Amino acid sequence: MEPKIFISYSWKSSEFQKEIVSWADRLLHDGIDVIIDVYDLKEGDDKYVFMEQMVNDDSVTHVLVICDSSYTKKANKRESGVGTESQIISKNVYEKVKQSKFIPIITEYDKDGKPYIPTFMESRIWIDFSGIERVNQNWEQLVRLIYNKPIMIKPEKGKRPQYIDQTEKKVTSSSYSKFLTLKSSIENQRFGIEDYRSDFFDECYLAIDSLRIRDKKVEVISGEQILNNLIQLREIRNNLINWLMFEGKYTDPELFPDLVMNLLEKLIELRSRPEELNSWNKTMLETHIVFVYELFIYIIAGLMKLKKYSLIHEILTTHYLQPASERRGGDDEFVDFHIFQGWSDSLQILAPEGQKLHSAVGEYIKQHCDRDDFKLQNLIESDLVIYLMSLIRGHGMWYPQMSFYQPFHGKIDFFIRCIQKKYFKNLLIITGLTDVKELRERVKKTIEDIGNTRRFGSPFGGSPESLFNLERLNTLD
Repeated sequence: MEPKIFISYSWKSSEFQKEIVSWADRLLHDGIDVIIDVYDLKEGDDKYVFMEQMVNDDSVTHVLVICDSSYTKKANKRESGVGTESQIISKNVYEKVKQSKFIPIITEYDKDGKPYIPTFMESRIWIDFSGIERVNQNWEQLVRLIYNKPIMIKPEKGKRPQYIDQTEKKVTSSSYSKFLTLKSSIENQRFGIEDYRSDFFDECYLAIDSLRIRDKKVEVISGEQILNNLIQLREIRNNLINWLMFEGKYTDPELFPDLVMNLLEKLIELRSRPEELNSWNKTMLETHIVFVYELFIYIIAGLMKLKKYSLIHEILTTHYLQPASERRGGDDEFVDFHIFQGWSDSLQILAPEGQKLHSAVGEYIKQHCDRDDFKLQNLIESDLVIYLMSLIRGHGMWYPQMSFYQPFHGKIDFFIRCIQKKYFKNLLIITGLTDVKELRERVKKTIEDIGNTRRFGSPFGGSPESLFNLERLNTLD
């Protein structure tokens, strides 16, 4: 039904009436049919019958009740035409199911700052038109209400969360609610954004840290326990990814890189040995090594989605400070992005009976790639971009475990696009190189130095050169 409104008001001066008429004209310009006495009540018409017809007319989708001291006084005392009209309106307000038909428009406040509004409408949500600034500020709200096109739309009901059926203890805290608070503060430009952000990260770090092994009596952590720990940390993984994708779009581009780099250094600490643990075995650290590797892959994939290519370059060329517990003396204070590499022999429990997985970590990540905004293809691309940088930097130590799940044809969308020159420019930003010739030479030299594909395996026999479309890069306009 096309919107059609009736405007109910109390005449108190010609100036006030002109203002009401200006609103009617503005609504007409916005495509809304308006019924108002100035235009529609003719000489000889019965004004009381006219008002009753308009209020009860089913084709009238909304009635704007212009509330000021005059209208409120007459309505409450049932005086004159307004009194008669208000009786009709109040009867509809109390009896009709469609409550949204009658919209109070506040134009005046009393000396105590309370809006003038008839008693029968006091409990209704109103719109403030108490001055020209308020009119302009709230005009869109009124028009959207009339058209039934609100800014905030209730999302469709989603699927039942998998964690509802999980019986194991959850270690995730209130990090999701902290994220929503931070998100709201950024969207509404509230004070205290830094505090809300710190609260969110603190909740995430505490949840991750709570699963670090500190008990010296623990000897070996089973694969089942590591898998269970990782599943418990999945919500934290998702909250941090949600944060990355939100702040990557809305936060100051000069501030965002520092936030990401701070997160990465904290992840290095969380994947390392706690300082109070003097003796340990590798299984005691596997939960966090796998968690950080998975999150790192997602972070690079997210930044590729956000087209933050310069930040990816910074991440893959920066030296990160080692946690104190990992320093052995000498020149080991800093590490590069290879520190985020993850491994786990314990997760071979995911292999089919009698078989061994090429990458147990890759299998875990594949099985839990369950977000709507990230597909497995995104993670494969991310992993291979990191591997390419490893080759360019001369050692090829990054093992691209997600490559075992690449499409059968062995072609990756990102590197297919980079055949075109306009997309290849993005790859140059990531690598920090100046041209395709230098990229090819560096990759080939590193492959030759490490014994071709000695550090690289693929279930389909793909070589790095073919995966990266090395010879075809930057060849198509």
